[in-house]
Amino acid sequence: MDDDSEWSRPSPRRTPRSLRTRLPELVLVAGIAVQTLVLVSMSRRLWFFGDDWDFLLTRGTIDGGPDRGLWAPHNEHWSTLMVLLFRAIFPFAGLRSYLAYSIVQIVMHAVVVLLVFSVLRRVGVSRWTSVVTAWSVLFLGVATEALLSTTSMNHTGSTMFALAALRWAMVEDRRRRHLPVLWLLMLLSLMFSATGVPMVAFVAYYLLFSRGPRAFAVGLSVPVALYLLWYATAGRGEAHDFVSAWDYTRSTEFVWSAVAHAFDGATGLPAGGAVLAVVLVLVPLLGIDRELRDPRLDTLCWAGLAGYASHMILVVALRLSWGFEDALGGRYAYAAFVYLSPALAVCLGVLARRVVAPLTLLVPLTGLVLLAYALQGASTAHAYYQDLHTFTRVWPDRLLGAGQAVDAGQEPLTQSTGDWGGPTITADLVTSPEIRDALPDRLPSGKGRVDAESMFFVGVGPDSYDLAAPTAMLGWSGFGSPLDASSGCRAYDTAGSLEFSLDVDEGGSEVRLEADELTSVRTRIERFGVESWTRDWSVDSDEVVIGSTAAASTLIVQVEGTGPVRICVP
Repeated sequence: MDDDSEWSRPSPRRTPRSLRTRLPELVLVAGIAVQTLVLVSMSRRLWFFGDDWDFLLTRGTIDGGPDRGLWAPHNEHWSTLMVLLFRAIFPFAGLRSYLAYSIVQIVMHAVVVLLVFSVLRRVGVSRWTSVVTAWSVLFLGVATEALLSTTSMNHTGSTMFALAALRWAMVEDRRRRHLPVLWLLMLLSLMFSATGVPMVAFVAYYLLFSRGPRAFAVGLSVPVALYLLWYATAGRGEAHDFVSAWDYTRSTEFVWSAVAHAFDGATGLPAGGAVLAVVLVLVPLLGIDRELRDPRLDTLCWAGLAGYASHMILVVALRLSWGFEDALGGRYAYAAFVYLSPALAVCLGVLARRVVAPLTLLVPLTGLVLLAYALQGASTAHAYYQDLHTFTRVWPDRLLGAGQAVDAGQEPLTQSTGDWGGPTITADLVTSPEIRDALPDRLPSGKGRVDAESMFFVGVGPDSYDLAAPTAMLGWSGFGSPLDASSGCRAYDTAGSLEFSLDVDEGGSEVRLEADELTSVRTRIERFGVESWTRDWSVDSDEVVIGSTAAASTLIVQVEGTGPVRICVP
C-alpha cells in the first residue's frame, strides 16, 4: 500500500464552529427547553381521562384486575407499546402522578422536532430554514391534544419512530444491518397506533421516489407482513361502524375541515391558514425555484404530500362515522405539520431567495416571527389546558370519595360512571384495594364524596334494590293536587316535569315511579349543604325504581314524562 494513501494520512483537525454558525441549533434547543418546561408545568396539574382508563385499568397494570392483554386493539389501533409503557410506569406512579406518564410524551415530542430538523438538513435544507420549519412543529398550539393527553402518545410515538426510520433510510451506507434496523423502526411505529400506517407509508414513498419500486417493496415487506399477522390474529376484535356510501360524498368537506383547522389554529388567522395550506401544496407542484434546491428535498416533499393524502384517506375511512367534530382533533393537526414540513421548507426557501431586506433588519424580523408563533402556540395550548384541567381536577376527589363511601358501609348500586369514562371504570374496580393504593394519599372533600355517591351509590332501574322506604319525602314541585293515595302510592299530575327529594336512612332508601311515559330521570345528592353533580339516567320503560345507599343525605330527583306520575314506597 502506498504510504501516501488517504488511509495512512492523519485526519485533518476539525476547527471549532463559531457561536454564529451554531446559533440556529442553539435557538432550536432553547425553544425545545422552553416548550418542555411549559408542557411539564401544565401536566403537573392534570389527571387522567377518556381513553387513559383502558391502559390504566384493563391491560394488566393491576394485580388480579382485568387484562385485555398486549395484543388487543384500542379503538382499532395496534397499541402493544402503549400497553407496555403503562405497565412499566403504573407500579411506580399509580394514579398519583399524571406527569409520570405525560413526560414520556413530552420527550417524544422533543425527539420528533429534532428529527424533523435532522431530516431536512439531510436533504440539503439550510440551518435556519430547518430551524424555522421544526419550530412550526415545536410550538404547534392547535396540536396540544397530542402533547398533553397521555393516550395521544400513541400518535406521537408512531410519528417519532417513523421519522427515525425516514432518517435511517437516508443513510447512504448499505451495510448488512441497515435493512433490519429500518424494519424495526417501522414496526415500532406500527405497534404504537394506526397512525403508524400512513407514517410508514411516508417512509415507503420516500424509498419509492428516491430508489425505485424494489426498495419500496423490500422496505415495506416485513413491517406490513407483521402488521397483517397482528390484524388477522388480534386486530379484528373491535367492530367498526361504517357510514353509508352517500356520507362518504362529504369526505372532501371532512378533509378540508381538518386541514383548515390545523393551519388556522397554528397561525391564529381565521381562513388565513387555509390559504397557507394551499400555498404549501402549490409551490412544490409548480416547481418554483426547483433548479435552485437539492433534488432530494423535492423527493421528500412528494413523499410527505403522498403520506398526508394516505393519512387523510385512512382518517376518513375510520373516523367519518364519528362526526365532523373529530376532524378538528389536535392529533390530525400534528400529523399535518409533520407530513408537510418538507413542503414548508420548500416555501421558506423560495421566500428567502426573494427577500431583499438587509441582514440587520431580517434577523430581528425573523426572531419576532418565531416569538409571535411561539406565543400564539402557548396561548392556544393554555386554553386547551384550562379546559382539560377544569374537567379532570375533580376526578381524583371523586374516586377517593367512592372509597370513603365503601368504608362507611355503603353498597354501590351502579357500576358505570354514566357519560364519563366509558365502560372501563366500574365501582368495584375503582374501590378495589389495588386502585385505592394507587390514588393520592389524602382524604376526599365533601364535594368529592357526594359526587362519588351520585355516580355509584344511586341506582335507577327496573328492579327493586331491596331498600327501605325513605324517612321523609320533601320539596314537591311541578304538579297540582294529589290525584290518588291508595296502596302506598300517590299520583301527581306532573304537567311535564316533577321534582322531589327524599331523605336516605342508614342502609339506603328507594321509591318506585310509574307513568304513562318516562322520558328522563335526573338525580343529585345533598349532604350538609354540599350538592353533587346531576346525573342523567337512560330510561326505556314506564316504571323505574330509584334507590340510594348514600346514608344521611338527601336524594333530589327530577322527572320528565307525560301523564300522571305515581310515586310508590316499599
